[in-house]
Amino acid sequence: MQTLADEHGIGELFRGLKEGVAGVLEYPDYDITKARYRWRRTEDDKLRLVLDVYAVSEEPGKMPFVIHATRCSDYLRIPIDELRAMLPTNIEEDPGVRSWRFSSQEEKERAEGLKGMFCTLDEVSKFANELREAKKRLATD
Repeated sequence: MQTLADEHGIGELFRGLKEGVAGVLEYPDYDITKARYRWRRTEDDKLRLVLDVYAVSEEPGKMPFVIHATRCSDYLRIPIDELRAMLPTNIEEDPGVRSWRFSSQEEKERAEGLKGMFCTLDEVSKFANELREAKKRLATD
């Protein structure tokens, strides 16, 4: 996957995100073109997909992503408006998360997805650092 990202000119962003969210989101699987990051609150919890990051980009230097904003809000206790502020300014709505596997009917009905592009390491770092802070807040609750 890293080689694919390197070939598409987004290797540094791809690596930066993977390293930045290590210990916060798990990276247990991928498909042909994307890494799938998951969240688990405790060891006994089921892993829940929250973020897809693409290793292929049609725009050099820009790494596409889709985030399940509702799950992030629910599981990491990050209000969606705060989650939007953590992400690059180029985000837009993505209703495709309503069809993600293993979603309950209730989750499908209210799911909000966001998609966009990470264009700089600063954007990647900001997102990863704020996720880390959210996880720390959970640990103290």
